[in-house]
Amino acid sequence: MYSRRHTEETKIKISLSRKGKGIGCIPWNKDKKMSKDFIEKQKRNSSRFWLGKSRSQKTKDKIRDSLMGKKLPEDITEEDIQYTMKKHRLTREEVLSRLGKK
Repeated sequence: MYSRRHTEETKIKISLSRKGKGIGCIPWNKDKKMSKDFIEKQKRNSSRFWLGKSRSQKTKDKIRDSLMGKKLPEDITEEDIQYTMKKHRLTREEVLSRLGKK
């Protein structure tokens, strides 16, 4: 409503129509902690996401093509990359891109 105000009667109607809609109510799980069993169950289920599913041949080809032909510089070993990944909390791709090999 542009430059107009709701009447008191309209305010009451709006208020009554919104009662019980969960707006402004405290959520049922506020200040509740998740049990360790529940957390473990969530971890197990999230790791099983691809179980029973398969990627399409097109996706497999893309993954294969992206991984093929990547060679490390002669002066850098796999142990160096693993150490850098662990120390700086980087992914393998981030380490290689910082080396200029992506």
